[in-house]
Amino acid sequence: MATVFLSGWFIFTIAIMYMKKYELTLSANMVATASMAMYFFIKAEDVAGAMLLIAFFSSFIQLIISYISEKKSHLMLRNLIAATIAIIVCIYKYQGATDILPCLAFIIVRMGEAQNSAMFMKLGIIGAMVTFLIFGLFTELYYMSALQAVIVIVFAEKTLRDRKKANLIKAA
Repeated sequence: MATVFLSGWFIFTIAIMYMKKYELTLSANMVATASMAMYFFIKAEDVAGAMLLIAFFSSFIQLIISYISEKKSHLMLRNLIAATIAIIVCIYKYQGATDILPCLAFIIVRMGEAQNSAMFMKLGIIGAMVTFLIFGLFTELYYMSALQAVIVIVFAEKTLRDRKKANLIKAA
């Protein structure tokens, strides 16, 4: 069953790379995050699961805010509140040093989302993937870590290609 949720996470995370609209990217991220949260709960990694569950609700609120208001101050405030909740949950459920990594990944993605840009959100996801890759290695979730590595490489390559294409268009 864990493999089903991990596969769902992988498919929706890969799909994020090809999305240009912020709201669509955020929606796919919500599905991917919920899938990964379930994976971690099944694997008894409660702190990581809790961080991703908070991330799911945080992204859901972010999506609602993006439709209601264009003000960045709301986005930053919401992300600050979400990061504070994540830190409190991490402290409350803390079992070992590796539990800090999912909290760090959570904060990295929230800061990327707060920029209200699909590109910055993707860069935040790359940072979080590297953090979860390390987490997976420490917690012996090697298959998950391998998928994280694939996504980091593909995301980084696609992001660089998109940036080069944008620079060529600007130069023309």
